[in-house]
Amino acid sequence: QISLLHLDPDAKRKAVTTHTYEYIYLISGSIEYMLGDQIFPMNEGDSLFFDGNIQHVPFNKSDKLATLLVFYLFTEV
Repeated sequence: QISLLHLDPDAKRKAVTTHTYEYIYLISGSIEYMLGDQIFPMNEGDSLFFDGNIQHVPFNKSDKLATLLVFYLFTEV
């Protein structure tokens, strides 16, 4: 599954887990991505690949819209 996510300035939410692997590509803007107990600053063109079972959440602390392409990679059970 592929999603386009727009994060407004100062956007935040509670951390979540998903039962997938995730690949995040930051198309535009800058964000901070919390993954477990680590924070990854991300700028346009940066990406992350991780196990969605780890708590995660993006934060847009900037004053500009951020756009992310999110790939959810499901595994067969």
